[in-house]
Amino acid sequence: MNGQNIYNEPATLTAELQEAAFEYLLLNPGSEFGDWQQGLISDYPTEVVDALGTNPEEVNASLADMWESDYEDPKTGVAQKFSEWAMSFANEHAVGIYYFLVDACAQSPDVPLLSQKRQVTYNNHSDCAAQAAIED
Repeated sequence: MNGQNIYNEPATLTAELQEAAFEYLLLNPGSEFGDWQQGLISDYPTEVVDALGTNPEEVNASLADMWESDYEDPKTGVAQKFSEWAMSFANEHAVGIYYFLVDACAQSPDVPLLSQKRQVTYNNHSDCAAQAAIED
């Protein structure tokens, strides 16, 4: 990992990279692994270098591992692998549904959105009608 930055915790740097990785998928519907990997390197170079270093082989290997690792969206509490998020954001319409879900759940007074972890992968029951409709 990167030993150059002594002021930031590695976990914080990794979290920043994960946030950037999720944002890239949201802003670039239909991304596959290669698109995502190259997009992170070109569009978020600071986050990639700070979290993973500058060795291309190590960076590419770490991003390949990250692609198959879980990320919990802080806006919905849904946790999926980045590869699954990419499938969830396959096109502009799917991204629109995601934003509808975020808005609907945020406006629902009876849904404590972040107090309950939701795993779409396992299709857990949800109190949010919008999310339940999507999961069915």
